[in-house]
Order: sequence, then C-alpha cells, then structure tokens
Amino acid sequence: MPKPLIHGSRGVVPASKLLEVIGATIDNIRKEDKLTWADVGAAIGRSDDQAAKYAEGTATMDAPTFLRACNSWNGRFANPVFALFNLHIEEQSARNVGDVPHLLLGMTHLSASLQQAMLDQQLDDDEVVAMQPYIEVVGGLVDYLRKRLADAMARRAEAKHG
Repeated sequence: MPKPLIHGSRGVVPASKLLEVIGATIDNIRKEDKLTWADVGAAIGRSDDQAAKYAEGTATMDAPTFLRACNSWNGRFANPVFALFNLHIEEQSARNVGDVPHLLLGMTHLSASLQQAMLDQQLDDDEVVAMQPYIEVVGGLVDYLRKRLADAMARRAEAKHG
C-alpha cells in the first residue's frame, strides 16, 4: 500500500527530533556568538527563560517565534531544521556572489574536510558539524548557481518561443 500523500517521499519527522534540532541549533548559536539567554530571548521576542526552554527541548516554538529566529540568524538557524525535510532556505544575499575567490576557497576547504573525514569510510556527526561554515558558503554558491541556471533556462525558453 502506498504512503499517504501528506507524507510524500520524505516520511515523518518526529516532533521530538524537531525540538532536539531546534534546541541544539539555538544553543550552538548562543555559544558561537557568545550571547546570553537574554540576548537570545530578545532576538526571538521571548524571555530568557523561554529561550532556554527551547534550547533544552522542553518547550515547543510557535511559528512567529520560529520566523523571528530565521530572521535573526538566517540559514544558521533554519537550515539545520529544514534539513530534516530535505529543504534549505536561501538568503537574499546569496544571490549576489561578489567574492568568488572566497567561495572557491570555501569549496576547497569543504572538499578537503570531506576527504579527511572519509579516510575511515564514515562521516560522523562531529565531522559534519565541523564543516558547517564551509557547507554554508558552498550552499550559498550552489543556491546562486541554481537561480542563475533557472533564469538562463527561462530566458532560452522565452527566446525560443518568443
């Protein structure tokens, strides 16, 4: 019997996994940016206690709060969560690729990190987390190139039929 359409080919992501990823992501951002819980709470429009509860996974984040977090931290916050659904958000600035050498360097670092990590034929969570800065840089470049490709294909189709 086929899966119900509501789940598509991605299957179901348990709420507990969502809470875990949201919590870990908020806590990582707090630590990386040296923020207090009050800073985190202010960024998402909640109290410091509530922000800490999100990080602990003991509170469910509502949609407006989730979107405020996306607005505050862009893909750093949203993409680990969206990755559970094979999704990714693109920041508007990712469409403007100005520093090509920086992006190519990011690709080189990601490639080298992947090669090093795969020496034992396995890619563990710590290795992937360590690659996050390079994944974000390369992801932005790929998003930009996908957008350019879609635009180029649309122009070609328009020229052919126009």
